[in-house]
Amino acid sequence: MKRILFFFIFFYSHVCFAYENIRLLEGIDIHLKSNPEKALTSLLNYNDSRCEVTFIKKGERDHTRIMFDLSDDLTELYKFLSKFDDNVSIRCLNYVYKFKSKLGNQDHNVIFDLDICKNKIISNNITIFLLSHRLHGDKIEELENLKSAFGSFSSKPPIITNYDLIQTSAADGKKYKNIYKKTVWKDQIKFNNDKENIHFAIVAKREYAEKYGKDRSYTSINASMRDFGYNSRICF
Repeated sequence: MKRILFFFIFFYSHVCFAYENIRLLEGIDIHLKSNPEKALTSLLNYNDSRCEVTFIKKGERDHTRIMFDLSDDLTELYKFLSKFDDNVSIRCLNYVYKFKSKLGNQDHNVIFDLDICKNKIISNNITIFLLSHRLHGDKIEELENLKSAFGSFSSKPPIITNYDLIQTSAADGKKYKNIYKKTVWKDQIKFNNDKENIHFAIVAKREYAEKYGKDRSYTSINASMRDFGYNSRICF
């Protein structure tokens, strides 16, 4: 009986952590189901940024796009989001995040994409380009944190693909080989009687030019969590 109770407690806490408490970047308190005000406030508390909100007004075909700074007075935006019943997207382009490196914390741009339905976040996506292994090491801390978070969500192993691309240099017009290693962690799990269908994916692409060697390699990362469940489909 104690063993069964222990398993139930462990499994329940594991599921709760693996889904609702996962953050894609340390220090940025954004979770699925959280409200947009909490998410944007957390972004601002870490750093300011220029962002764009996109939505379609009822009866119109074209998107409405409005630019704003996280440091602006966003009272009217939060009022709008609390009443709007359709999908709203927010993108913060070139958001500055501090990545740990061999030279201390280094500023690096991150793209944040949020999808909102009925004043709740249903999708959280980050894109990070070209982190240098010379600066950040072979085990990039932010990627290791994401892998750990995925491990709390799913036991699926990653899919690894190696491939080469021949590209023409704009500098000398010659063709050079770029070597890539793409690693994908991906799973989709249903919760709450199938009403919540949570997709979690991490794509890490390591690349280097053959003429420079592996010690000049870079890694780009895309990580996303999305609720494809019944409660979210009404906004698409």
